[in-house]
Amino acid sequence: MKHVVCVAFVLLLSIGFLQAADPPYFHALRGHRMLDDSVMHYVNSIAFSPDGKKVVTVGADRTVRVWDLEAGKAWGIYSGIELHKWEAVGTSAIFSLNGKKVALVPSRPGQWASVRIWDVESGKELQRSTVNAMESFFDEFPMPRKGIRWDSGGMVQILDAESGNVLRTIGAPTGRAFPVLSPDEKMIVTAGLECDTTVRVWDVESGRELRKLGERERPAIFAIFSPDNKKLVTAERDSTVRFWDVESWEELKKLEISFGSDGDFIAYSPDGKKIASAGQGGIQVLDIESRRVQKLKLPDSVLNIHSVAFSPDGKKVAVTGDFTFAGIWVLE
Repeated sequence: MKHVVCVAFVLLLSIGFLQAADPPYFHALRGHRMLDDSVMHYVNSIAFSPDGKKVVTVGADRTVRVWDLEAGKAWGIYSGIELHKWEAVGTSAIFSLNGKKVALVPSRPGQWASVRIWDVESGKELQRSTVNAMESFFDEFPMPRKGIRWDSGGMVQILDAESGNVLRTIGAPTGRAFPVLSPDEKMIVTAGLECDTTVRVWDVESGRELRKLGERERPAIFAIFSPDNKKLVTAERDSTVRFWDVESWEELKKLEISFGSDGDFIAYSPDGKKIASAGQGGIQVLDIESRRVQKLKLPDSVLNIHSVAFSPDGKKVAVTGDFTFAGIWVLE
């Protein structure tokens, strides 16, 4: 009987990996469960391995799962994570730079007492400790050494990722703003939401405002740095997307397209060719060179998105959300 259950479980996980005739293909990752004692039935995060052959997800069912995209099944299931219900919010998992380990980390700097690391091949837990007790953590895993958050007064705080201590507080935007940390961790941009109409650039070290970008009648929808740290992209409410040079802060180009919406999760593909925006309106993928926006429909049951990520080659985009939803679209 046990073998029958196992076979059925593997088959269930494999459903959704059947390819359609033409891209975009949709692959559903089925395996996270709805818990009877929880009102949170989401998958909180998803991340690709460095070779793009696996993804790791974290669900409100308190499990971390590694999926083999080539085999079409859950490759390893690390269950029994010791999290209270609401502590699971914002928790994510990432692969090490060599793809051999997976780390479970809270997204808020300073809440790192529960950092756990597993060996991907064996599923064995290797370490459970605080980040400051792991000498090689930042060398092994692609984690920034600084964190950012805005407080209720609209101020932006810069935190040390290891201790959670506030290093400095910057700016005084009107209302809440989305702060974005540059890949080199030297700059922060505030834009969007209830912020004033100005996109502002701040120096992390001094907390000084460096620049105001462009004039607009309404706040930008979002801002995001390119992976190479050379460009900043802002999506505007006048149906344009603007690209800024990070050195000179001159506007490089403006695309006359409507892209993104408030509250969307944003991701820039590692190859610098695409930007994804995922929210209640579905998923939009902008091909920067062709200026084409590809729209991908979410299942009707998914009301809220929790994460979006590109594969290393930029050919796949993964999204997680409500009701244990996790899916991958093959774009080309």
